[in-house]
Amino acid sequence: MRTARDTLVHESLLLVRRVALQVASRLPTQVELSDLTQAGCLGLLDAASRYDGARGVRFSTYAELRIRGSILDGLRELDWVPRSVRRRGRELDAASGRLEARLGRSPNETELAAELDIAVSDLGRIEPTVEMVETTDDLVRDPNAIDPHEALARRELFRILVEAIETLTKNERLVMTLYYYEELTMKAVGEVLGVNESRVSQIHKKAVRTLRKRLGGRVSLAGLTGLVRTAELAPQAP
Repeated sequence: MRTARDTLVHESLLLVRRVALQVASRLPTQVELSDLTQAGCLGLLDAASRYDGARGVRFSTYAELRIRGSILDGLRELDWVPRSVRRRGRELDAASGRLEARLGRSPNETELAAELDIAVSDLGRIEPTVEMVETTDDLVRDPNAIDPHEALARRELFRILVEAIETLTKNERLVMTLYYYEELTMKAVGEVLGVNESRVSQIHKKAVRTLRKRLGGRVSLAGLTGLVRTAELAPQAP
């Protein structure tokens, strides 16, 4: 008899392949799709065992984060890049940095090849490989591939923030909207409200204190700014 966990896994196998194909499309051909799929299946199994439907998050959303994270973890462990290629990449970066400092601009291929003491034709073969490695490393370090629990925690913070914004006064909401969403200066916000810049600063500080208090100090000021910029801040009608 199939359990609820088995059903979740069975119904999500196509999701594993879809995520694996998305990741593979940004990788060199020597990375096997089967390796990515295998790693993704481990992520799916983990998601099925940890999933809590009571949190109101769809399993597919939760599982996709787990699958992608598991695939990227697998890539980190695989490290398919030969040491010689990574060494060449470091040499290329170092040479480019030295030339930029010396010339005051980005070097051309002839200058870079001379600095490395290689032929321009050899440089033409090295650069695409190094660029491919850097692209793959960037993917593996993808900051968007966050842990599913982080994603759920962020959603909860966002929900609390939206509720907190609704408790602000009309002027506080307007200041936050104009400053964060419209990106006006404090002085320009003051001109809209008909008050001086100092008063705008006071309103802004009070609103920020209110929001951070409602969030229980769980985010820094910079983190709060990021959340506010994505929240609905339209001032309520009087």
